[in-house]
Amino acid sequence: MVEVGENEVLLQNRITYAVSCSSAKVLGKKVCAHNKASFIGYKDSFILNIDRNFLNHPLKDKRAERFLDPSNKVAISLIKGHTTKEASENSKKAFKTEIVSLLTHSKDSNDLEDAKDLFWNMNHQVCLGDKNARI
Repeated sequence: MVEVGENEVLLQNRITYAVSCSSAKVLGKKVCAHNKASFIGYKDSFILNIDRNFLNHPLKDKRAERFLDPSNKVAISLIKGHTTKEASENSKKAFKTEIVSLLTHSKDSNDLEDAKDLFWNMNHQVCLGDKNARI
């Protein structure tokens, strides 16, 4: 585990994507402050809503998929050669697409809550440091 004041030096000169609550608030800022690093993370909680009926089969959980797919877009974009800024933007576009879909094609009582929480995640994702870095 990487912790501020302990071993954040491990992330120097690296691209980091942390799907961890509030990871960008302190760790991301610290890592990017004095070296050539890129950090994509969340400046507050990352919300993941799930369908409790799929606890034993999480890969079949369509509700969780709404949150994981836009988040995973960061890593997919980086692997495809995009910059960290582009990867974060691609993720945010995916969040927006999911939000619009939920608001325009609402099927159940969870849709409005999920749209609100996806909006939260999108607004709290940040790209810090070298925004032109690529893998």
